[in-house]
Amino acid sequence: MNDGLTISQRNAKAFGDRTAEIVSHLPGTWTREQGDWHWNACRHINSEGHTLFFDGSGRAGHGRCVVRGSIEHNKHKRESIGPEIGFSMSKGPEKCAKDIIKRLWPDYLIEFEKAKQKHANEVERELQRVNLWTALCEVSGDRQALTTDQGHIKQGGYFSKLHGDDYIRGEVRSPQNVRLTLDVTGETALKIVQLFARIHA
Repeated sequence: MNDGLTISQRNAKAFGDRTAEIVSHLPGTWTREQGDWHWNACRHINSEGHTLFFDGSGRAGHGRCVVRGSIEHNKHKRESIGPEIGFSMSKGPEKCAKDIIKRLWPDYLIEFEKAKQKHANEVERELQRVNLWTALCEVSGDRQALTTDQGHIKQGGYFSKLHGDDYIRGEVRSPQNVRLTLDVTGETALKIVQLFARIHA
């Protein structure tokens, strides 16, 4: 066979094809995540964001497969959730799929929704933190103070600004945890009071 693949790559591709047959019997429309086909492991994601990782190498191997669920929050963050099960692939794709639905799927769906909500809460808190930081920077007159790392304020970041007679130094750890050092005129102090009054109204 002249397909340009090594024996190990060919075996890994065959493993991926067999797992694709299994997920075709599961709820939703599934897509195989592309890999480099160097080992017997692959990941399938369906239209609802449900993700299953199939491992046929290492402690699995010898015709057996280990499956575990995960959730992908973004391209930088993937989290394993729910139970892990193993089965023999020799029983055929339909019976393997029934095994997943019976032993893994119910608990996985519960953990998936929990992890999804937890991440949404984290994103909302970070957005509030960024908005508060930006507003404080505006009050201090320092528009260049906001530094981010992949959309997040760098941990432990500070801003400080000497603006005329005003000096403001602050750290925003969360919307509820703000540390400020102020030596300001009445006008700037009023802006800060009004800012926090709006936030906590």
